[in-house]
Amino acid sequence: SLGPVTAADVVVAADCVWHHWLIEPFVKALVHALRGARSPQAYALVAHKVRMETIGDPFFQALAASGVGFSAVDPTTVDPEFRHEKTQIWRMWLTCAAVTGGS
Repeated sequence: SLGPVTAADVVVAADCVWHHWLIEPFVKALVHALRGARSPQAYALVAHKVRMETIGDPFFQALAASGVGFSAVDPTTVDPEFRHEKTQIWRMWLTCAAVTGGS
């Protein structure tokens, strides 16, 4: 069971899902953190580097199934020092179903 979350406006995560077995715990923790946020407009910035080509689809399917919306951050808005050709930054938020606890 996940404990209480200290209220936040933005959740930041990087390099958290590099293997299939990490998808479910990460998605659960992300939803838990966003539900505990101070504002319903809270969001996450998640840097995802493709290490295994087979991770992407299951990861994004699990996010969507858990009520997490997502969109890619335009790479040109990221400082060039922190860009990498295999890393994409995603903005993620809870959809209405996830906020209310539905599916």
